[in-house]
Amino acid sequence: MQTNLVFYNVENLFDTFDDPLTNDNAFLPEAKREWHEKRYALKQQRIAKVLKEIEDPMPGIVGLAEIENRKVLLDLVNSLNLDEEQIGILLADSPDERGMDVGLLYRKDIFQLVTKTSIPIFFPSDPSDKTRDILYVHLKPDDLPGLHIYINHWPSRVEGQKATEVKRFDAAKSLRSHMDIILNDTPVANVLVMGDLNCTPDSPPVYRVLDKKGHSENPLLNLGWDIHLSKSGSTNYRGKWLLFDQMLVTPSLLNSSSLKILDFSVVSYSWMLFYNPKYKDYRPNKTYGGTDYHGGFSDHLPVKVELKF
Repeated sequence: MQTNLVFYNVENLFDTFDDPLTNDNAFLPEAKREWHEKRYALKQQRIAKVLKEIEDPMPGIVGLAEIENRKVLLDLVNSLNLDEEQIGILLADSPDERGMDVGLLYRKDIFQLVTKTSIPIFFPSDPSDKTRDILYVHLKPDDLPGLHIYINHWPSRVEGQKATEVKRFDAAKSLRSHMDIILNDTPVANVLVMGDLNCTPDSPPVYRVLDKKGHSENPLLNLGWDIHLSKSGSTNYRGKWLLFDQMLVTPSLLNSSSLKILDFSVVSYSWMLFYNPKYKDYRPNKTYGGTDYHGGFSDHLPVKVELKF
């Protein structure tokens, strides 16, 4: 059997209701962005279209970033014409100030849930700052070995790449600490890390802490190197493609006869893109540029692998 495993940063997938516990005021009907039900429904339909195009009725596993709550995940499942009897819905309910979380959807006809937990990230250099938790999920396809999955959305570079790098190191170390417990107990465990790391494969937080290419004692192989070195990517900033959305795996997932990862790629259908006349290129058709509504899909493209078992 074969199915797709997908990660997609869906760019500010907020519902249209005010959450008094988070700073979601920029995405309300009365805000400058005029985030109302019609726009929300269209965005859900567009994300569903992408996922269904990758695999019908849905990829086996979908990791998601920039989602507000469980409701938006349930609405996405409904937009796929599916329901909770068919699709498992998991969320890391995080302390992020804007209410941004990561989540995971999985097909119950393929996978069984063993366990899940949220891994908090603390910043020793800035203890008051809050960010998205890492979502850890252990799934099993039938009676085959389990798949240990980590969904990430590491701290952004909005305050400058170097100034914020220490926080991405903190995220990488939090992930590594949890992963080491699993690998110390089961050295051949099948681990898949996916997410928007807000850095490229050669950036120190991912390269030095996780990737065997950076240090032979690190546990993972980054599947994105060929795409990164070809100067392609999953998001475009001022005409430059960047592979922020990555997947890393333990070697067992590349060599196993029972669970095997194949063909990492960026998903880029022509109808997900728009032409930018300033830079004379095609890039992800996003929902907003600042407060200007573009009505697109996301400012990131999804990435995927095929899982054969």
